[in-house]
Parts: sequence; C-alpha cells; structure tokens
Amino acid sequence: MKIISFGEEAYYCVVRKMFSLEGFERELCQHLSMRENSFAYCYSLKIFRDFFRYSKDLKQEYQDYYAQEYGDFETYLYQKELLDRDEIALFELNQNQTLLKLRPSFSSYNVENIVRYDEEGIKILNQVLEDINL
Repeated sequence: MKIISFGEEAYYCVVRKMFSLEGFERELCQHLSMRENSFAYCYSLKIFRDFFRYSKDLKQEYQDYYAQEYGDFETYLYQKELLDRDEIALFELNQNQTLLKLRPSFSSYNVENIVRYDEEGIKILNQVLEDINL
C-alpha cells in the first residue's frame, strides 16, 4: 500500500481487490507500536481512518457503471478521471489490485492538512502503510 499524490487535491492508493476499511483498521492496530487507547494510538488511528473513510474504489465503479462506455480501465482513468498516461503508469496495477481515490477533504477532521501543509505528511503515512500488506 502506498499513497500517491498528484498535486494538492488528488490522492490515490493501490490496494488488494478485497480491501475493506474494517480489515485495514485491524491491520493498522496490530502494527501501531503504542499502548491501546492511549492518545497517540487513538489519534493515529483517527488520521488513517479519516484518510481512507471516504475513498472511492475506481475499478469497482468502472466495472459497475462505465465498462461499456470506456474500452478498458486505463481509458476510464484517462478520460473520466482525467489522469495523464504517465500518472496511470505509476499505479502499476495488476489483476488482484484496485485503485482507491482518497478524499481526505471529506473528513470532518480535515486530515488533508497533514499532507497539504506538511512536506513529510505523505512520507510518514506511507512508512506505516508499507508494513500493512493490504
């Protein structure tokens, strides 16, 4: 898992097809090296939860609604999501993966500030996500 950002408003994450927020939270809790229910534990969990809470599974959306309109998933990303071909190539998607469009600005916590105004924000989030194999 890795968060990929294009500009200040576009965040994506490649995950396994069977990704679920509940499974993600369980894995995250196992990897946090903090005392359960401590402030740091709860705060860290909230940041990740809010970052992924309103994510949209683009591959599933393509299959459900746009498969007939667009020839393939890459064309859908290029024409509907307006991603450049170079950006699409960075995802390196395989058949067992899907692409989440993360929407942190929808969160009540507004976790988007962590990545927008802190240069190390995404790097720190990705360090934790590397250990979680979802």
